[in-house]
Amino acid sequence: MAYLSDTISEVVKKRIRSAKPKAIVLTHAHFDHIGSLEGLLRMWDVPVYAHQKELPFLTGKEDYPEPDRSYN
Repeated sequence: MAYLSDTISEVVKKRIRSAKPKAIVLTHAHFDHIGSLEGLLRMWDVPVYAHQKELPFLTGKEDYPEPDRSYN
């Protein structure tokens, strides 16, 4: 996902008509949501916000639990 940093940056420029946002808000830390984060932070140097319960997953201290497959 890191390869999408440039694409995300271009979309942001078109949508907010600015070279950079004021911050990045993460809904959660799954790899498909944070894969481009490092590249975006190199471009923008902005704060990143996430819920405090996501911090162990963002910092690598914990892995997400396996999905509950009992609903099948």
